[in-house]
Amino acid sequence: MSHILSLGSTQQKWVMLFAALTLLLVAAAYTVGGAQAEEEGLNPLKVDQDFFAELSADNGLLYYDVIVAFNSKEDTHLLEVFGRDIKTFRVLPMARAVLNKEEIAEVTNWPEVIFVEPNRQLELFNSDGRLLTRSEKVQMELGFDGQSVELAIIDTGADGLHPDIEPNLLNNWQIIGSLFGDNAYVSSTADGINVQTDIVDIHAKLGTSYNTDEHGHGTHVFGTIAGTGDASEGFQRGMAPAAKVHSYSTSGGIFILYALEAYDHIIYQVKYNNVPIRLINNSWGTTGCNFNPNHVINIATRLAFQEGILSVFAYGNSGPNADTCNPYATAPYVLGIAATDKAYRITGFSSRGKTDGNHDRELALNNLYAFLSATPEERANWDFNENPVGVYRPSVAAPGQNIVSAQNPLHPMTLSGSYYGAASGTSMAAPHVTGVLALVLDAYHAHHPEQTLTPIDLIRLVEVTANKEVMFGFNTHDTGAGFIDAYAAVQRAINNDIPDVVSVDDLVRYELSASVQIESGQYRGEVLANSWQTNMGYGLHEVDVREGAMKLFADVSWTSLLENIYISLFAPGQDVENDKPVTYSAALLEINNYRFVEFSFPKPGTWKIRIDGRVNLITPYEGTWEVHYADNAPPSGSLEVTPERVGGNDSINITATVTDPDGIEDLVDVSLKVISRNGRSIASWTKDDFNVVDNNTLNIKLHEVRLRGNHPWKVVLTAKDSKNNVLHEDTIVYRK
Repeated sequence: MSHILSLGSTQQKWVMLFAALTLLLVAAAYTVGGAQAEEEGLNPLKVDQDFFAELSADNGLLYYDVIVAFNSKEDTHLLEVFGRDIKTFRVLPMARAVLNKEEIAEVTNWPEVIFVEPNRQLELFNSDGRLLTRSEKVQMELGFDGQSVELAIIDTGADGLHPDIEPNLLNNWQIIGSLFGDNAYVSSTADGINVQTDIVDIHAKLGTSYNTDEHGHGTHVFGTIAGTGDASEGFQRGMAPAAKVHSYSTSGGIFILYALEAYDHIIYQVKYNNVPIRLINNSWGTTGCNFNPNHVINIATRLAFQEGILSVFAYGNSGPNADTCNPYATAPYVLGIAATDKAYRITGFSSRGKTDGNHDRELALNNLYAFLSATPEERANWDFNENPVGVYRPSVAAPGQNIVSAQNPLHPMTLSGSYYGAASGTSMAAPHVTGVLALVLDAYHAHHPEQTLTPIDLIRLVEVTANKEVMFGFNTHDTGAGFIDAYAAVQRAINNDIPDVVSVDDLVRYELSASVQIESGQYRGEVLANSWQTNMGYGLHEVDVREGAMKLFADVSWTSLLENIYISLFAPGQDVENDKPVTYSAALLEINNYRFVEFSFPKPGTWKIRIDGRVNLITPYEGTWEVHYADNAPPSGSLEVTPERVGGNDSINITATVTDPDGIEDLVDVSLKVISRNGRSIASWTKDDFNVVDNNTLNIKLHEVRLRGNHPWKVVLTAKDSKNNVLHEDTIVYRK
């Protein structure tokens, strides 16, 4: 106390202000989490924040389509007290019901209930893929193709009429059931709503092959995993072209209910009918990036894990900012897959994990086991920061940009008239890894037929063997353990060299090395009180970034621990007053007088650093910025092909540019090719055919290039420099 009284009058006021503000925020948090919850009757620990807010604003006149998770399956009958039809599952300890706000509040206070969740709609987030992942080498040199493996895909369905799909499609399951109108989970009445769902094998029911995929997404995913490539003479085959697939169609969209129906069916088939499904591909999810072990999807994936089934999730398409991942991919017992382009760079759309979140899978697993064994009171008071149960990084990365795979030739998604189409997303990256895992299981079965790899064995195997070198410049929350390496994983499976832990050394980390050049500078200024909200009196500083930058870093420091300053980073072209920054550092209650931001692979141009006051008067500050460049910057380029669709004897025009910041003499290989559907090169050009624009740039313009052979055609531009940095650009030309 005497120490505080010895401060100057201004500092005394700030101590009192900060203490009062802290108490006010704590009190506000209690009001939301405690008093309001008590008033509403809702237990805030048994619904998520969004649903809690939605229910709190409800006037009591609405009904909700919800999934209620129980401690045991036997408890689901408790919902019969409301006198309405309920939907139960064969294995999952859950039930679907239509309940109003008062009824949901009552249910959340039942000791038998774990969680209540609305039936929300979820988001749908390969010759090149085989080469990049080294699955091609596994197929051609080691002779494994997944033939001994069965897996499941939960997606929009599968085109059972497609030549690449039909041979490996064991079951074409379709989930049938009703939803509320307009794909919502809210209704003004509980009358006349059928909550039951069913699942049927359309192929078996009709006695013939059938297309259950109204969207095209599921067929594309299937082709990447286990497409035979029959429609392209094997050129567009998948990672494991002989693996057998159980497809679960959710029709045109993914809803929580449909995903649970599929998981319930799969677990039942494995547990009671001895169906040997080992993998489930999930190229869908939602946003939030926080793991809650009580969420119904997380319960389903954990029960599958316990039955020997590994779930593979797309990491999400909300990048490049941190803390944007698919929350289902943060469970420590699943794989979450980030997306790269074909030059091994994490794509801009690929979601990122948390920079300051837990990245230790082993720690999360141990904490989760403790959490699940804890008493209800211990769970309610669990400190998830001190004892994290989620993993906030991708597992590994895989190709996800401009991926060519199977499609229905008549589907309006492309109208290409061919059996293949290109798509991008982490939805396309996840099936690459699922296919690689099928190769691993196939190889292990061939060499160790009396033994079995568990899901955690598979997770550790792909993370420990992932290629970290090609991920140079990225960080753990971007790419996890690195780029999937099928050949390395299969070799260790053959040798029965299965890791028993994933350590920090197995993860990608951005480390400064002698091969990095740093440009830096300093800035200083002062900010007015609370400019963060007023948009007045903030500090603004600019940094020019050249081509080939690996990282942009900026920080800010000030004198008093009693004041709080924010720092934000804006990309070229952004408005600092109206646009959301690409990244920022802010912590209202953290007592610190230092903040920093960083961003991987910033694009060239003028970046802006904005400094804001939050809890302060007029605050002087100073800061530094750094831009990191590789000693040998990778080549970049562009590829333009017109028209995108051709008919008859039409020709195409091609313009390609390659730029190397280290000079064109650093380019050891430049190649431009036109490839037909079966993989044959019908035209090609080398570095000698390009024109020299300047010391750093090559260009070629080609007119009336004739196309022959099977369509679609792929135009591919590649380049490699003296340090093995690569450029890869490609585009697809379709037949009208």
